[in-house]
Amino acid sequence: MVLVIVSLLIGSFLYPLSTQVDQRNTADTQRRLEEIREALVGYAIANGRFPCPAAVSSPPASTDSGQEATPFSSSSGVCPSYAGYVPGKILGLNNLDSQGFALDAWGSTPQSRIRYAITNANLTGVAGTATFTGNGATSSMRAAGTSAIGSSGNVYLYVCASSAGITAPACGSTAPLSMANALSNGDAVFVIYSVGKDLASQQTFGNATFWSQPVATQTFDDQVLWVSRFAVISRLVSAGQLP
Repeated sequence: MVLVIVSLLIGSFLYPLSTQVDQRNTADTQRRLEEIREALVGYAIANGRFPCPAAVSSPPASTDSGQEATPFSSSSGVCPSYAGYVPGKILGLNNLDSQGFALDAWGSTPQSRIRYAITNANLTGVAGTATFTGNGATSSMRAAGTSAIGSSGNVYLYVCASSAGITAPACGSTAPLSMANALSNGDAVFVIYSVGKDLASQQTFGNATFWSQPVATQTFDDQVLWVSRFAVISRLVSAGQLP
């Protein structure tokens, strides 16, 4: 009987501690995602384009550890892949693994690397090829201008409110997240996310389509953050890079 009581008491202490650790890791991961978002926008302000995602090969090639995946064609602005890892080394981030990739707060293995996807859309109305990741000059977004960046004709990333009914690359029968969440159907320029405590990504739909849920109704533990075309325009204007 004494052992049972002691076990119950120990369990009652351990459960709240485990919950506190999970809450701390979730909050810390959210902070890291927000830091990455700001670093990506800062990189775009400084260079006129966003970096390509880092390669997802394991182990990555020595030429792209923590860097943009290679080969990157600056003449076309085309990345080898629209999705991969956050290139933590070139962004000057903290919380990197030994190969220069940004980590969430859940561990130090490759599964805990924070993912990054960037639209590979050609900017509407711009002569030649211009994308958010370059067009032969470092000032592709500056040269493209506000109207081209904000055009609804560009093929942006989709972030849906649920996985049900998704028909990539669109939300299908699932409503997109509302404008109150800074996103309408296909407005995300980039998406960054952590696969969470379970180390398993729920972003399996491909074709530039992702999904997220409010914490109150969340049924999986991916943490997803994105930036819309309008937020990009606002930041570039504030930095004096767009009129």
